[in-house]
Amino acid sequence: IPIIHGGSKTNVTFTIKNYHIGLFEINKSNSNKEYLLSLRKKFPRLKLQAISSKFILDKEHAKKIIIISINQKLKDQLLSDKIETDLLLRFSNSTQINEAIKNVGLSKSKNFILIAIGNKSNLTKLHKTICDDLDLLFKNDNSIFLKKHFQISTQTLNSIESKTPLIDLLVEKASILI
Repeated sequence: IPIIHGGSKTNVTFTIKNYHIGLFEINKSNSNKEYLLSLRKKFPRLKLQAISSKFILDKEHAKKIIIISINQKLKDQLLSDKIETDLLLRFSNSTQINEAIKNVGLSKSKNFILIAIGNKSNLTKLHKTICDDLDLLFKNDNSIFLKKHFQISTQTLNSIESKTPLIDLLVEKASILI
């Protein structure tokens, strides 16, 4: 008889064009620049970026924006020199790095989603290192916040034929940044 349990989901992994990606929700008690810098130092082969968890709706939203950044990297058309910064800009729907950091970057009072891009073994090592710092992934519905922040009306969303109109609109905005 198999054991069935709810289990908590503190991370998600997937692959895009041979890139292994991990999403981890880090508790706000570790939401500081030093924490992120220490992880980058400890895992130099991983591309790591912190995005405020308020700016990511769910796995599909994150995955679609990461796909854009990876495709732009492969075409050598990132919005900045690094894919980490490109991700920050696309989640903020801005081409201004300072604005992106202010809006979607680390905040001492909020959880953040750590996006890790690299090989599978490094992602596994990262998970083991940060497992005590993790919170439930995508536990809050941030759709109302995102609609207000990006000034998206219900009328606009109703005009989009999709099962996930908010995600599709946010991804479209992220894809047309120049």
